[in-house]
Amino acid sequence: MYKVLLIDDEKIIIKGLKSIINWEGLNCEVFGEACDGKEGIKKAKQLKPDIIIVDIKMPMIDGLQMIEQLMAEGFESKYIILSGYSEFEYAKKGIEMGVDAYLLKPVEELELEQKVQMLTGKIEEEKQSKAQSSELLKLKQTNKNISKNYILRDIVDSGIDHEPDIDRQLKSIGIDIFNISLVGMIIESDELGLYLQKQRDNIYKQIESVLPVGLKAVLFRYRANQIGVILNSKTKFSDDIIRDAGNKIFKTLTSNYDIKITIGVGSIVNNVMELSKTFWDARYVVGYKIIKGNTVILANDIKAYSTSLIKVPKEILDGISMAVIESDMQTAVLQINNFYDHLLKCEGLSLFQLQIQSLHVIVHIIQKIDSIQIELNKYFGKDMITLESISRFDSMEELKNWMTNILKSIIEIRSKRVVVSGSIIKQVIEYINDNYNKNITLALLSEIFYLSPQYISQLFKKKKGISYQGYVTQVRMEKAKELLLLTDSKIYEVSQKVGYHNIKHFRKTFERYAGVNPSEYKNRKLFHP
Repeated sequence: MYKVLLIDDEKIIIKGLKSIINWEGLNCEVFGEACDGKEGIKKAKQLKPDIIIVDIKMPMIDGLQMIEQLMAEGFESKYIILSGYSEFEYAKKGIEMGVDAYLLKPVEELELEQKVQMLTGKIEEEKQSKAQSSELLKLKQTNKNISKNYILRDIVDSGIDHEPDIDRQLKSIGIDIFNISLVGMIIESDELGLYLQKQRDNIYKQIESVLPVGLKAVLFRYRANQIGVILNSKTKFSDDIIRDAGNKIFKTLTSNYDIKITIGVGSIVNNVMELSKTFWDARYVVGYKIIKGNTVILANDIKAYSTSLIKVPKEILDGISMAVIESDMQTAVLQINNFYDHLLKCEGLSLFQLQIQSLHVIVHIIQKIDSIQIELNKYFGKDMITLESISRFDSMEELKNWMTNILKSIIEIRSKRVVVSGSIIKQVIEYINDNYNKNITLALLSEIFYLSPQYISQLFKKKKGISYQGYVTQVRMEKAKELLLLTDSKIYEVSQKVGYHNIKHFRKTFERYAGVNPSEYKNRKLFHP
């Protein structure tokens, strides 16, 4: 029901309006009445009516003065003014003010009903319009947040290796980063995903509120259970400052949300081009929560810790990881045997060292396979892959069996998410070649192939000698050259066909790649009939 407020200094007029009009039939109800403008203002503020029907001439404050004051205070009521013939010129002023309807006294029943119907229809349209605008605003904000997350993930996962491209991408999402001191931080908790869905903005504000003076933070959703943080400053900062920031964030989140979190902090860098490096470090040290527990872990802490470990050749660790990634359990078992054979040859090997090294292998694999630890927690329970849990094994054979079972489980989990056949990098390249016109990000490839973005990026540089983004650009540019020479497609059409919806960006990228702009390249067609 729409609320109506009647205001007239003649009580008989109010009584007549209440009785002659079928308010219920108009989906309206007279909620209040007043005998002058001053009382009308008071009642309007109390009742917040949808429609106010008011006489122009009244004592103390007249109708127009009342309307003018309410409008100035932002009231969104609709107004119908009543006046006699002699007041017509006066009433014109009300119409100029934006009053919705004007009626002469004595009021005709049908005419008033028509005006009220018109206004209720207008109110409904405005409500729908506001609802649509609100939904559109929410949708735009959601899309903006998604875009921000994808762009930042690509940058920190080493998907972009050209500084102007990084600056352009950051500016496109309204982010300005100081290049004096930068550090990547990953806040991880199994329970964090649910809180981020419901209270993301509040969590971000709490993190920002406890940062030491001078530190600026860029926060984004890194993984389902992780918050990515780019800490930066106009002045150089030290490990002590970063540790202080991490401890304050840790204390705030654990006390306010009663969750177990680990904060991995990368090394300090001084250029956006090195964001991928500091985030690689942060991601690496987060994996050590299975040894160090839920706490703040700095990259330098792990570097110091790693020097005390017996050195296992990287090719052995990578061999185990690759066998698991390609679902080759037979090779994985051989590599596990190589791993323990190597440890047996090391001097000073204690049971504790043996247990630590076994966990180290699992950390190494988890860093390469995205989200696998969450799945393993469901498989074995949250405390299965921890130093405390593994300490019950007091022989190499028991540890070997434990590791074999863990790796079998990882292969089984991955087999449910992605069909593995042959070289992983070959599959990723085939996907890019078939989908170059789509928005291909490291985050997307990570979801499809169930590998960490960093590992995909590393594989590209190792196997192809180029970053994943560089390869995507290469595929798109070669296809663009082909379309420009062999078809009649216009330049903007070519741009869209190869995945660029911003033609200005396409032109710049093409010119940097081919040495000439698209128009000049297309003109070569004249010489290649």
